[in-house]
Amino acid sequence: MAKGYEIVQSSSNSFAAIDIPIYVAYTANVASNSPGLSIGTVAGSYGPLSTVTTVSDTESIPRFANDSTIGNLFAIEPCACTTLGMSSANFGAAGGPGSFPVTATGNCPSWSAFSLFDWITVSPPQSHIGDATINYTVAPNNTLVARNGFVSAGGAFTVNQAVGVCNLTISPSGKAFTPAGGSGSITVNPNIFACGWTALSNASWITTPNFGLRFGNSLVYYLVQANFGASRTGTLTVAGQTYTITQQGQAGPSPVSMSPVSGGGISQSFVYTFFDPDSWQDLGVVNILINNFLDGRYACYLVYDRPNNVMYLVNDPGTAISGMVLNGSGTLSNSQCTVNGTGSSASGAGDTLTLTVALTFSQTVFAGEKVAYLAARDVSSNNSGWRTHGVWSVPRPTQIYPLTNGVSPSEGWGSGRLYSVSYYDANEQLQSTHNAVPL
Repeated sequence: MAKGYEIVQSSSNSFAAIDIPIYVAYTANVASNSPGLSIGTVAGSYGPLSTVTTVSDTESIPRFANDSTIGNLFAIEPCACTTLGMSSANFGAAGGPGSFPVTATGNCPSWSAFSLFDWITVSPPQSHIGDATINYTVAPNNTLVARNGFVSAGGAFTVNQAVGVCNLTISPSGKAFTPAGGSGSITVNPNIFACGWTALSNASWITTPNFGLRFGNSLVYYLVQANFGASRTGTLTVAGQTYTITQQGQAGPSPVSMSPVSGGGISQSFVYTFFDPDSWQDLGVVNILINNFLDGRYACYLVYDRPNNVMYLVNDPGTAISGMVLNGSGTLSNSQCTVNGTGSSASGAGDTLTLTVALTFSQTVFAGEKVAYLAARDVSSNNSGWRTHGVWSVPRPTQIYPLTNGVSPSEGWGSGRLYSVSYYDANEQLQSTHNAVPL
C-alpha cells in the first residue's frame, strides 16, 4: 500500500513541518518504542532521517526514531493519498525519457517525487502542490541483466528495463605493412564488461594468439610475415568486427616458398615457387642450395635457367655444372644428391614460377640436418639475394654392429706385437680389445 505522510515535530520546540511522500511497506509486527506508543519498521532509508518506522494506517500516531542530524523526535501523520495516472512503464536497453501524471487530493499542502535508483533520474522540480506531471529519465542498461525500479510520488510508479545489448568496437580498423612484415595491436572496447569476444586470423600469413573467449577492454597483438610475392590483403575477425591488413609486394624477383618446408628422408619431391612482379617470364635464373651452411661446394646446388628451361647441378668442388632440359627424363648427380628428370618440372602463371624437383640424397656423405637456401634473378640482373626457406634431415645409413672404429698402432712390423682394436657395439658404445698378433 502507498500513502502520503506529513512529518511533523512532536516536541515542544518550534520546528517547520517537513512534507515528504513515503512508499510504505506495512508490517503486522508491532513493538514498543515508548510508553503508550507502538511502531513497526520499513526496510531502507527514505529521506533525511536515518530510520523510518510505521504500522498499519489504523494507528493514530506511528513514530520513527531520533535523527542524528536534526536531533528531534518526529511523528508521521497520514495525509490524503495522491493518485497516479499510470502505474508503470517499460524501456529498452537504451533507456530514455518518460513521464506520468499525478493527481493530488485531500489536505496535504505539498508532495514530492523522487527515486532511490541511481539509473532513474527525476527531473526538477521534485516538490509539488496539487496536480503535476512527473518527468524522469532512464539511463542505458549496461548490464546483461534486466532490471526494475520505481519513482515514488505518494504511490509507486514502476519502471522496467530490458537487458543490455552488447556493442563492441575496435580501433584502429586496419593497418598497412611493407614487404618486411611486422607486428601490430588492436584495442577492443566493449560497452559492457561481461560481453565476451574472440580474435581470429583469416590469413595464414597473419598470426595472433588464440586465447579463446575474452572479456572487457583488451589489446589484441598480431604478427605479419614477410611477403616475398605480390601485394596482398588479409583480415582478422576481432570482437565480431573486421580488421583489414594490406601488405606491399616485392619490387623485384624473389623466392616465395618451399614445400614441404621441413621433414626428413632419403628421397623427396620438393615444390619451389618464385615471384617476379613483371611476370614469371621476366625471371632469368633461380637457385636452390641445400647444405649445412651457405656454401655451394660439396652441396646439393641446383641452378635453373628459365629462358632455356634447363636445370643444372653444380659438381662437388663447385667448379662445373651438368644440365638437363625440363620436363624430361634422365638424372643429374654429384656426391650429395641426384636430380631425377622424371618427376621434375617447371611451369609458370602470372607472376609465379613453380619448380618441382625430385631429389634423392646420399646417406653416406650427406647425412644430417640441412638448410634450404633460395635466390632469384631476373633478366635485367636484379637479384633477391639468398633467403632461408626450409630445413631437411637426411637420415644416416643403418649400421651393422659391431662397427669397427680403428686399430692402434695403425702400422708396424715385427712379431708378437700388441694391437688395440676399438669398435662400437649395438648400443653405439665404444669398446676396445687388446690382442697379441704374430706377424
